[in-house]
Amino acid sequence: MRNGEFSDLTFLCKQQNFYVHKAVVCAQSVILRDEIRDAPLDNSSIKTIDMSEYLPEIVNGFVRYFYTGDYASGKAQETVDSKPEDDVLAEILSHIQFHHIASRYKVGRMATLSASNLKSLLQKYEDETGLVSALPSAARMAHSLASDHDVKDAVAASFTQHLDKLLNDGKFSEFHNMPDFLELVLRHCARRIVARKEFVTRVNKKLQVVKEEGLQRSAALEETIQLIRDRKRCINSSCRSVFNAEVSETFEITCRLCCQKQKLTAAAPGETATAVATPTGANAPTPLAPTQMYTFGQSPAPNVAKAPAATPEAKSAPGPVTSSFAAPVSSPLLGRKTGGGRGRGRGPGIGRGRGNGWGEGPDLNYN
Repeated sequence: MRNGEFSDLTFLCKQQNFYVHKAVVCAQSVILRDEIRDAPLDNSSIKTIDMSEYLPEIVNGFVRYFYTGDYASGKAQETVDSKPEDDVLAEILSHIQFHHIASRYKVGRMATLSASNLKSLLQKYEDETGLVSALPSAARMAHSLASDHDVKDAVAASFTQHLDKLLNDGKFSEFHNMPDFLELVLRHCARRIVARKEFVTRVNKKLQVVKEEGLQRSAALEETIQLIRDRKRCINSSCRSVFNAEVSETFEITCRLCCQKQKLTAAAPGETATAVATPTGANAPTPLAPTQMYTFGQSPAPNVAKAPAATPEAKSAPGPVTSSFAAPVSSPLLGRKTGGGRGRGRGPGIGRGRGNGWGEGPDLNYN
């Protein structure tokens, strides 16, 4: 294509020749097909179309699109994280010019591609300082080339997004003679305001739902805590176990029996979290019974003292002992005995209480 061998059409741009084939370009552009009919012939009987109103690199990309379906060179498609301001401006302006030449010769797919590439580029450099500097020039070029709505709208949308910076730089006043572009900017401002209001409305609805759920959970938690404070025994008539948990105003859990603070330990799957007594310092009250790990809502197993070895007389006595009792313990779980110890059973019994402790004798009543 560089030497024009086998080509039958030339695009002339600022003394540079771009050789193409009529069959290729006419199939994609009705305008070029019509212009070729009226184009003059050069000395070699090859028709020439003057495109000097464009830059040579734009015409070169135009030719490249006819043969590859893309106007950008591989080098131009490389992505970088940051670019100088001049490079950002040059890249934006090139897409606007590619769109203009595609619209001029009615190459529809190229026009769509260039508009899409421009929008992607503006989004890519959204946070670049070079974009703010490039936007006024991009807007002026889009206006001067009489670009279609898609290009102007893309530039206006980016213009609106950086409007505060453009106002601070004093560049917005330069567009007083471009009312159609300013109208697009105002339309985008209105859309952003509406979108922001809708977003705030959605957020407020979600916050209201979260607030209501939080109030419900808080009420349920307060009810549970109050239940623990007020409940002394299980309401199940067949259980009536003692609740030994107490919740303070600072939400500390203590044992009603020994006044020792508790903490929750992690429970295995399928198990209930348990409360474990934690030391509270040298001034902590001395527990009246050995500290035990227990699950809230259940009564701990009583400490049962082993009875002394039975005497030969007891071994020979008729009938087994029907019950065994714990050693004297001052605990609301086990109850208190103020009288003398008494045995219970058909034979010699074992007494329990603060009095005589162990006793034996015939069938004594348990008080």
